[in-house]
Amino acid sequence: PQVIERKNIKQANEIIRTDLKINISSSNPFYPETQQIFPKKVFGLDVIRYQKEEADGILIWTGTVEQSTFINKLKVELLCQNISSTLRKNSLRYSYQNRCNNTQYGSKCGLDLATNSISVVVDAISADGLSITSSGLAVKPDDFYRGGLAYVGDEFRNILSHTTSGGFTTIELDRELGLSVGNSLNTAYGCKLTSTGCKGVNNFENYFGFEYIPSSNPHKTNII
Repeated sequence: PQVIERKNIKQANEIIRTDLKINISSSNPFYPETQQIFPKKVFGLDVIRYQKEEADGILIWTGTVEQSTFINKLKVELLCQNISSTLRKNSLRYSYQNRCNNTQYGSKCGLDLATNSISVVVDAISADGLSITSSGLAVKPDDFYRGGLAYVGDEFRNILSHTTSGGFTTIELDRELGLSVGNSLNTAYGCKLTSTGCKGVNNFENYFGFEYIPSSNPHKTNII
């Protein structure tokens, strides 16, 4: 059994307002399932209410897990949508923004994960397994790997920070990988999702942001 916390269940006329938030521990075995780079599964969630001394419960909410957010090193928030939301017609998921809408190393990004990864040896690791130090990453400037991926086999982790000092580089992961000193680790650089970043790796043709957005809103600007 795992300890979880849920917010109050909302009742509203509009489907979008009946979302439910669940807090779980980052050590919960379900959390890694939601952190795949390109999730291939749909996860359902049922909330069942039990009364004392009754064997059967009552289903009070059912839906699907839509998003997971890493709150801190210990807590993860799951955003779940009511099952009725499946009746909604999903529109395009692109946003009118400067940052690229594509997922780095995804099919529409065009960058190959293996080609842009290097294998390094773990020289030191923190007690919680989140901070990893290696001399193999020292050739890159600070934050080069920030927003990138650290992985072993099919286990992927997000790189939250990247700093270099004294010939050694330390990266901070969102979750531990179960590594020890001497183990090998693959790292892929991060992308700032900007046109400049795409041009730097000759991938501007796959940049899907809107670089030239007007800074002033004509509907809010007085002509006279």
